[in-house]
Amino acid sequence: AQTYIQLLLLRVTVGFAMGLGMSPSTAMQSELTPESSRMVMMTGRGLMYSAGMMASSVLLVLDDPGLEQAHWRLCFAVSVAPAVIMGLLAFAFLPESPLYLASTGDVAGAELGIRSMRRLNGLDDRHVARLKVDSGLALGAADAGYPLWMQLQIVFGHRILPTTVAVIFAGFVNQLMQTGHSYAEPQLLANDSSLISPAWQTCIEACYSAVGALLLALGSNFLSRRTFCSTVLALSSVLLLAFSWSVTPNHKVRDWVRGVVLQMASLGLRVVFKCIALITNQIAAEIYPTVAAATGTGLVIGISR
Repeated sequence: AQTYIQLLLLRVTVGFAMGLGMSPSTAMQSELTPESSRMVMMTGRGLMYSAGMMASSVLLVLDDPGLEQAHWRLCFAVSVAPAVIMGLLAFAFLPESPLYLASTGDVAGAELGIRSMRRLNGLDDRHVARLKVDSGLALGAADAGYPLWMQLQIVFGHRILPTTVAVIFAGFVNQLMQTGHSYAEPQLLANDSSLISPAWQTCIEACYSAVGALLLALGSNFLSRRTFCSTVLALSSVLLLAFSWSVTPNHKVRDWVRGVVLQMASLGLRVVFKCIALITNQIAAEIYPTVAAATGTGLVIGISR
């Protein structure tokens, strides 16, 4: 980008592409995963996201730890390579969800997918027969597929509208806090030589983000989705206050004390951001019928962002 308008348009395009990929992948993962293992699978998504953050942070550390003379175009160009590779691998090897195929009327494709899943999981024909019945129930709900306007009626129907609004609002609050934190932190750290450099802090927080994904898998065994999400949202306000205090110059407080509070607050915030994002995405993938799952998840992710 050579101008601000170009940067704005390209950033919108990147956001659109992210939403286009995140929504169906979240819905598909939920469809293919047993209910008891869904949060574990979301943890895997979170860890992969954190790995990407770590890789991009390492690029910044090697280029310009202070983020004052970073070669942004080069960093962006290098970051494109993993996405292209993963996209090609997904196109070549990722199977379609049998539940989705059944809901759109492709019974033969659904049965083929179920048999493939049977072989991968070492199950016998009895399990296949049961899954075929379940797929038939999905087929009865939408044997010809639902057009977009009917999917929107489902997502914003009066019975599920309060839940849709609540999940969108939780995601919005999380994105508001995360974006504000991610925008302010590098600038504040760059102007305070007594604290760690912005690029190194970003790299450290990528590791913190992975901790959040792991804690989500652990916490989901003891708390419901709603309780977990409500708890970490409340905790985020306290952590933001601690972060604000740590990056405010204060000659009455030793620098090492501010540094410790900064790391503790950053750890907590990254854990909170990761947990809320994964929980809201999983809730969105679970609350809508298969025929509207990808659309509903996409709207929740897109509107909240």
